[in-house]
Amino acid sequence: METALYKVRGLLEGNGSIPVYITLDAYKKLLAEKKKMNNVPVSTVLTAILEKYNEIESKVTN
Repeated sequence: METALYKVRGLLEGNGSIPVYITLDAYKKLLAEKKKMNNVPVSTVLTAILEKYNEIESKVTN
């Protein structure tokens, strides 16, 4: 069951949530990051992760 994909509703806060599919392990890591960031909205955590990824990616390509 750990490797199965789970449908996570309401991952993005706000009106009209978008269903998103992620692994249980990824969801646990996302919740851990949320806790580190003083329980900000999940969408804020995802944005921060993507910004960090883009920053690292741009350093690698330069």
